[in-house]
Amino acid sequence: MSFKQILGHKDTINILQNTLLKNRLAHAYLFQGPEGVGKLFSAINFAKAINCLNMGKDSVDCCDGCESCKKINSSSHIDINIIKPLKGKSGVSIEQIRQMQSQVSLRPYEARQKVFLIPDAELVNNQAQSALLKTLEEPAAGSIIILTTSSPESLLGTIISRCQVVKFYHLSPGVNSDILSRRFGIEADSARFLSHIASTGMVDISTHADIDVMNEKNRIIDAFMGFLDRPQKELFFLKSSSDEVLWCLSILLWWYRDMLILKETLSPDMIVNKDRLRDLELCASGYNSAHIGQIINSITGASQLIAETNVNIKLALTVMAADILREARYA
Repeated sequence: MSFKQILGHKDTINILQNTLLKNRLAHAYLFQGPEGVGKLFSAINFAKAINCLNMGKDSVDCCDGCESCKKINSSSHIDINIIKPLKGKSGVSIEQIRQMQSQVSLRPYEARQKVFLIPDAELVNNQAQSALLKTLEEPAAGSIIILTTSSPESLLGTIISRCQVVKFYHLSPGVNSDILSRRFGIEADSARFLSHIASTGMVDISTHADIDVMNEKNRIIDAFMGFLDRPQKELFFLKSSSDEVLWCLSILLWWYRDMLILKETLSPDMIVNKDRLRDLELCASGYNSAHIGQIINSITGASQLIAETNVNIKLALTVMAADILREARYA
């Protein structure tokens, strides 16, 4: 994989390529942006381009064929290090940062530049961040540190100020769909649906790339509609993990958004659940737009609480369900 295979970040990749073209590499970079948009993938390709033996001969990109590119692709390059939390740990430890510090000052063994990648840098604990700051304050020739994060507010401001910030942005549903089809071989309808789920920013869709997406999303919709008909039953995903709950809520969010689109436009062109058009029309006929809007707000509010706080998931879902049932009664 190379820069030309990174979709949806043309301006960002151009910045990195200009850096290479002008040979103005910074000692540290912070790739920041939403989850799941390709920050680590881009960072690895940047490391490949920096050290590619053929870089610059035909284009400002890695060739994917030289010995350096092959080693990075197979995670066997001695000078390219990816630092992640150890198994069973929630964050990168100060010991791991100290180990990195002992290597940063050493000359590269075979690369042009040693590269240390720290994905999800928000997982670096406070002690380790302080140690990392010292390394950034005293940059070593021949080494580059690349951090990626979707939560820059979790990093020390002094760390951010010592990095060149490279910004990544949300991908459009069309680009997401293309990536899913190319990289995961997902059929068009499933890729299109997952690309819209990705736009909520709440779900890592790569974890759902190997399931029957259309059947699964319809199962969730049908189960929720069944709950609304018989609310004495327990909401079916009350005991699920937070990731699974957010997956279910993202599906329901698009279901009600589609209902609102049909209600307001009377056109199916913009809806996501095109395979359920008749069901959507039937459901939408029982609501007015204001009630659908309130339901969307309830689902969005519960999703944000679950994704961003340590709220009791069962309580948040119970309150959300009560709100939706109330809107359904008044519709």
